[in-house]
Amino acid sequence: MVVPGDPEASLLYDLITTNDLDKAMPPITYGVDLTVMEKTKVYNWILHGAKENPDLVDYRPAAIQLLTSGCGSGNCHNQATVGGEWARAKLINVTPSDTFTFIYKNPNTGSWTYYAQLKEPKLSQEWNLYKDSARKFYSDTVANAKFRPYKTFGAPVQAASRRGPLNSYDDIVFDIFYPKSVRSNSSVQYTDPVTGQKFYAKGDPYNASSSMLSRVDSTILLANPRTGVYATNHQGDMAYGDGGLKPGEIAIIKAWYFGDPNIPDTWKYGLTNTGIFKYRKSGNIITKK
Repeated sequence: MVVPGDPEASLLYDLITTNDLDKAMPPITYGVDLTVMEKTKVYNWILHGAKENPDLVDYRPAAIQLLTSGCGSGNCHNQATVGGEWARAKLINVTPSDTFTFIYKNPNTGSWTYYAQLKEPKLSQEWNLYKDSARKFYSDTVANAKFRPYKTFGAPVQAASRRGPLNSYDDIVFDIFYPKSVRSNSSVQYTDPVTGQKFYAKGDPYNASSSMLSRVDSTILLANPRTGVYATNHQGDMAYGDGGLKPGEIAIIKAWYFGDPNIPDTWKYGLTNTGIFKYRKSGNIITKK
C-alpha cells in the first residue's frame, strides 16, 4: 500500500487522491471525502519514510502550515489585519483610507468580530522592525531600555491592537519567546522617569500569563514561568474560542512544539524544569522525560 519516501508510487495515496470514482477511497458513495489537510498529512508521512513513530521532520511542516494558514489566514494574526489596526491607530505611515473592515463569524458561538484590514498588506518592514526592537530589548532590558515595545490592547495607544502576524516560522517562534501577554497589556507596566512616557510591555519575557501553546490547546493551563502560578481558566481561543483547530491538529502542533530544538526548554518545562503546562482535567503536568 505504501512505498516509503515516494507518495506518488504509493497505492494508498493514489486511492485517496484519484479522480477515478470506481477506485476512490473513501468510496464516493460514502459521502465524505478526506480534506486537503488530511491528504497532506498522509503525503508528508509517506514522503518522510512512513515511519511508525513520526519525528520532528514529520510534525514541523504540518504544524507551521496549520498556524500560518489557520491563525494567519482570516482574522487576528495576519499582516493585513495588523497593518489595518496599526494604520487606524496612526502607529505606521499608512492612511486609514487604505483599510477596510473585515467581519469574522465565530463558528461555535455565532458572534461577530470586526477587524480593520489593509487593502494592500504593507506591514513587512514595520513588523520586522518591531520584532528586531523587541528582541533587542529582551536581550538586555537595562542596556536596551529604549527598545521597549510600545503597544497595548486598550487606550490610550489604541482601542484594538493586534500582536502581529503568524505568517512565517520566524513569526511563530518570536511569539513563543516573547508572548503577547508580555508584549501587550491593557494596563501600564512601566513609566519612563525622564520622559513620562507610559509603556504596556513587561520587562521580563518570562512574566507571562499566556503562551502560544496554552492559546492553541484549551485542555491545558499555563503556569507563569516566573511565579509558578497556574492560570485558573483555559486560554485556548485559537482552537476553542475561534473554533479553528481540531483535536488531531492540536496534537500535531504539540508534537512539533515539544520536539523543536529552536524552542527552548524554558518554554516547554519552565525555568526550573518542573513543568509549566498542566492538563485541566487530570492535573498532570508535562515534564521532561
